Amino acid sequence: MITYAYERVSTKEQNLERQDIAIKQFRANIPEVNIFKDKLSGKNFERENYQAMKIILEHVAKANESKEPVEVVCKELDRLGRNAEGIKKELHCQ
Repeated sequence: MITYAYERVSTKEQNLERQDIAIKQFRANIPEVNIFKDKLSGKNFERENYQAMKIILEHVAKANESKEPVEVVCKELDRLGRNAEGIKKELHCQ
């Protein structure tokens, strides 16, 4: 299985440690380069590392000839964004 993770807090002053610990407890062997982190508001999906993760996932999906399962882990669904309808749309885009 190929695992990626996403962590987000709303401001630069907030700490990602709680999310990082939870993700690494859930998937202990996740490579650090597969964890994408943003310190920005969840008002929209135009966050640098979130967008980078999406691009990588698109490339992995196209190149994954063996159809190895790919998962994205986040501590809480609201880390993807703060608007429930926006999150639903984002998850159904693929």
